[in-house]
Amino acid sequence: MKRIKRILVIDDNAASCQAAAALLRELGCAVETMADARTALDRLRHVVPDALLVDLNIPAMAGGAFVQTCHEDPRCSGVPVLVMAVTPRAAVDAIRMGARGCIRKPVDTGGLVTALQPLLGVRSVCPVNAPIPAATAGSPSGTRSADPPA
Repeated sequence: MKRIKRILVIDDNAASCQAAAALLRELGCAVETMADARTALDRLRHVVPDALLVDLNIPAMAGGAFVQTCHEDPRCSGVPVLVMAVTPRAAVDAIRMGARGCIRKPVDTGGLVTALQPLLGVRSVCPVNAPIPAATAGSPSGTRSADPPA
C-alpha cells in the first residue's frame, strides 16, 4: 500500500497558500498549512512531514533563515525544503542555505510536480497545465488546515 506524502505549506498569503495546498491534494498528498515561521517551527516539534513548501517572504523569519533553522534542527534536518519565490535571486539564496529546490510563484501544477517528483515520487493525477484551484474567498491567512490521516 502506497503511503500518503505529508506536506507542510508555509505562506502568509492565504490565497497562494490555499492554491498550493489544493494542488498538492490533487497530487494525492496530505497537506497542512501555516501562515508564519514561528507557528510552523512549533508544529515541526510535534510532527515531521515528508517535505516543506515555504514562501520566502513569511512573517517572523525570512524563508532562507527558516530553511537554515530547519537544517540545524536534528528532528527535521533530513526533510526536503522547497521554496516558493518570485525572483530568481531569492531562489538562489535559499538554495545556498539548504533548500532542495525552488518553485516559481504563482505555483502551477507543472512546477510543483517537477520539484516534488525527485524528492517524493509524486506523480500528477491531473493535466500538467490544469488551472490553479481558487482559494476560498475570505479565508484568514492564519488558518491551519490538515487532512485527516489515512
